[in-house]
Amino acid sequence: MHGMIDYTPAEAGMRRLILIRNHLDVLCRLFECGTAPSLAFHYGPLRLVQFLDAYEDFMGGLDPRQQKLVVCAAGLVSDVHKHRDALKKVRNAWIAHPPNDGLLAEDASDFIRRVGLPVDLAAYYEMLACTIIFVDTVRALLPCIAKPAVEKFNRTDDAKPKFRCVDLGQIVQNVRSKIDIVREEAEQKCPGMEWNSLLGAAGVRLDQLGPSDPCVGAARGDGQCEGGAERR
Repeated sequence: MHGMIDYTPAEAGMRRLILIRNHLDVLCRLFECGTAPSLAFHYGPLRLVQFLDAYEDFMGGLDPRQQKLVVCAAGLVSDVHKHRDALKKVRNAWIAHPPNDGLLAEDASDFIRRVGLPVDLAAYYEMLACTIIFVDTVRALLPCIAKPAVEKFNRTDDAKPKFRCVDLGQIVQNVRSKIDIVREEAEQKCPGMEWNSLLGAAGVRLDQLGPSDPCVGAARGDGQCEGGAERR
């Protein structure tokens, strides 16, 4: 459902592809900065399966000429299509619904190898990057679909800044308040423990939680569609 906005099937498919493309872009940045490649490795298959489903729906909303244009660029995502079944197995049995019996008893690399996916992280970065380029290419090939899809999205509530910004200062204040409350209660229940040093020992990084931390940033509130404008 898209509220009161009347998307054509092709426009709805384009919007979905753009959304997925932006999720993939975030994962690629994790690879590139070296912050958490394992996180990108974990969620990459989930987004790639979403892309495969969105691709099929999108193609169903195109006329033959438009389909031909998209197919011309489809070689970029040939590896994603080749690993379709294995990616879905990882999504279903490892990411979305881990088995209850022997939860995560099997190492991720063993599971991935068993279902037929590459273990090398570079292979996933390549698939993510090629999928991003593919979606950007499709947008350029079909501006008659991409432009109205973005314009229609920008008229929805989801595009308004209030849905896309966070007050990092308020978050820091709220978290610190919760820590103070828990510390006071813990000192009463279990006196003698070093609660001042124990609380937050896992590395919440409250001193860094703010605009100065390169790993934390407020969402843009410019009313753009997911990736609706060119990144600069």
